[in-house]
Amino acid sequence: MTYDNMYLKRHSRSFANGFYRCLSESVPKKDVEPTKDDLKRTAENRIPFSRELVYFLTANPHLSSVKKYIPPRHLAVTRAPENLYLICPNVAKSIANIVFPHLRSTKSQVIAETNAGLGLITTELLEKGVDLIRLYEMCSDFRRELKEFGDVYPGRVELFTKDIFHLYRYAFIDKQDNGNRVEALLQGVSKRNWSDEPVMTIIGTMCNLYFLKYLIKSLVLQTGPTLYGRIKLFALMRPRDYAVLSATPKDNRVAYSAWAVLFNLFLDYDVLYEFPRKMFFPWDSKLKKTSYVSFYFYVCFVCFYSCLSTYVSF
Repeated sequence: MTYDNMYLKRHSRSFANGFYRCLSESVPKKDVEPTKDDLKRTAENRIPFSRELVYFLTANPHLSSVKKYIPPRHLAVTRAPENLYLICPNVAKSIANIVFPHLRSTKSQVIAETNAGLGLITTELLEKGVDLIRLYEMCSDFRRELKEFGDVYPGRVELFTKDIFHLYRYAFIDKQDNGNRVEALLQGVSKRNWSDEPVMTIIGTMCNLYFLKYLIKSLVLQTGPTLYGRIKLFALMRPRDYAVLSATPKDNRVAYSAWAVLFNLFLDYDVLYEFPRKMFFPWDSKLKKTSYVSFYFYVCFVCFYSCLSTYVSF
């Protein structure tokens, strides 16, 4: 067989294969609906449940009442979870006991919980007599459960579909399209003098320092939420984040940064309590290194509030 015949034979074969492939793709295929077993198998393959997590839920029977309300994707072990959600009613009760004495009448300020999740802290505060609480929650699965709060506590709960700890994002987008996302999240917050009582108290889990940095920047530039007045913040944050902000000149140069200087200059803070990290879902992959009983990783419960002497009117 000559070279020309070999080329023609190979070329014609590839052309035929391509023609039949296009012909088979053009034929409409019947839609086959997946069965429940297929969907269940797909979900199990997509969500890597941890043995430690299953053991933890089994060893804590008081969590069985809230387990069914936790979305499956938050029962997975991830590397860097964007949000943390409290799943323990006992911890929520302890937080409410600490926060409630600091709260005044809701007529004088807005009380809000961000990353509310199951709304455990809100439930405890409402039971203690707080008149009105504003909930900020981005997860649609949790919002579906939080909407029922309006039936249980009529007229005492407001639900927003954003995370107030993402104000720095919305402020940046507002600059691009002249929007009013920040004003929408802060609607109903009255404006007061800096020497008056706080205009807003925020309670929630904080997975990064972006909101605090944005708050410090607004204090320096006197823009954004600073124009409304002082804000008090009860944040559940990682110890390493707190160590970055509370660093002093005695620490190493890497930890003691410009943000630590501004943080200590503009904000007063106090560590109120330390809660086990495993009471907040989803778990971090680093938790696998610890045993089932040991709670080496924990969450700091910190109170932040702006100093009375930090605001200077130009």
